[in-house]
Amino acid sequence: MEEKGQNARVDTPGSSSTAERHEITTILSGESAFLYGNVLSEGPEDCDEPTSSGGNYDWASREVSDFRSLFRNRVVLADWVENNCILRTLGYSSCVKLVACCENERVFHGRENATHDFFYSYASPFYDLYVRLPLTNFQMEVLRTLNVAPTQLHPNSWGYMQAFAIMCQALAIRPTVALFLRFFRCRPVAKKGWVSLISEPGDALLELYSQSYKGFKDKFFKVSILDSGRTYFFDEDGKPKFPLYWTQDPLRFTSWAEDKMTIEELEALSVLTALPCPFSSRRLINCLEHDDFDSRVFEIMGRKGSVHNWFQAIDTGKAGAGRPSPSSKPTQALPPPSSVRSASPDDVVVVEEQPLVRKRRGKAVDTTGVASKKMKETVEETDRPLPNGVWDPSFNLSHKIEFNLDNYEKKVVESMTEQQMADAMLEMASQTAMAAWHMAYASDRGMLRVELEKARTQLKELTEVHTSCDQKQKQSEKLLCEAQVVLNCARSTGLALKKERDDLQRERDQVVAELEQSKKTMAALTKEKDDLRAAAVEDQEIRE
Repeated sequence: MEEKGQNARVDTPGSSSTAERHEITTILSGESAFLYGNVLSEGPEDCDEPTSSGGNYDWASREVSDFRSLFRNRVVLADWVENNCILRTLGYSSCVKLVACCENERVFHGRENATHDFFYSYASPFYDLYVRLPLTNFQMEVLRTLNVAPTQLHPNSWGYMQAFAIMCQALAIRPTVALFLRFFRCRPVAKKGWVSLISEPGDALLELYSQSYKGFKDKFFKVSILDSGRTYFFDEDGKPKFPLYWTQDPLRFTSWAEDKMTIEELEALSVLTALPCPFSSRRLINCLEHDDFDSRVFEIMGRKGSVHNWFQAIDTGKAGAGRPSPSSKPTQALPPPSSVRSASPDDVVVVEEQPLVRKRRGKAVDTTGVASKKMKETVEETDRPLPNGVWDPSFNLSHKIEFNLDNYEKKVVESMTEQQMADAMLEMASQTAMAAWHMAYASDRGMLRVELEKARTQLKELTEVHTSCDQKQKQSEKLLCEAQVVLNCARSTGLALKKERDDLQRERDQVVAELEQSKKTMAALTKEKDDLRAAAVEDQEIRE
């Protein structure tokens, strides 16, 4: 298991790298480079308490620690995957899966308690630099040599790496670490942040992809390596081909010694140093959008300077023996000519630019001074069918649009050549396409889908509660009806009992009255009996 902020240094590769079980050496271009989705995505795994505030990651810079991932749930990550290209081909869909990050997770964290080996990845290299998974052998060798994880290397340095590989692929040169790092130096700081490659002063091969690369720091996720994909990321001994997690000791170097290069690398170096450098990394990378990317790369190189110079350098560089002397300098770029050059290895066609003369729309002047009355009559428009709507060929607006420019604007437009106008149109169309392409990344659809899922869940819960309330209300109404029947029965019974009680009360009163009468009668009889007894006693005494 990888340690957090691993300290194990990797050996600097020699002149040539050993063959791997699965080597990916080419960069995809054209339609084959745009395979959307088809990657399994999962929500975040169970995370422990935040450890970035403790002592385990004190070596990481505060700037990196301040950013948490925007991909913190499966819905947002799946939405991004659906609209982006991650894999090289469908055959690699079972090799990796993307996993969302936890709230307390940072890009420099180690493996922690993850089930599978993984590495963090930023989202921008996939849609800006056209990086695809699995990584190429050259990319992994550069990461291993620099001793950095994929997210530890700044995206601009990824742009250098991608543009260099594109140049080499177009020139049929095998890209190697020694050849690539010959044009750069690296100075990691004590407090570990992103590692950047710096072009050698006066010997720059490539320009930065972006002078201010923004918006990438909080867009990272995990690339989990599945069992079927381990052969693409691990060697035969089970060791990763590049650091999966951030390291504390990235490689520090000033320049790459040429005496460590092979003859093949020195010949390739002589070709590269003869080119009219530096080239735009962005323009080279954008060539991958087309199937004929190599022709477009040659076109970019040809516009930079004299085409014959660097094509001749390719031939002489491969034919010559030995390495270039340290005092050799790149061929100086010629001043830009006043004509557009469309170059090929065999010939150069020069096309002179002519100012574009636009025909103005205006009212025709009648030189005879006599205007025909028929020309002034208004012609009524007849109905014409447009079966295909706005896509119908007869639906044409080119002759109906007129731009009302002032004199200053007209002077600017009229002074432009046809080539300048074509370049401006191409630039504006490219900007429009770029904005439309990246509109999905600037949208909040992922967050809105999360809110929509929450709202749907709440609606489902409310529906269930409402259904339960309806059932309880019906039961209550039924019980109320039954209670009403019982109440009516109780009232009827109460009235009957009250009537019966009144009858019993009257009978009781009668019985009480009869009892009083009986008592009086009994008292009278008792008195009469006593009188008779006294009289009988008196008569008895007299007889005696």
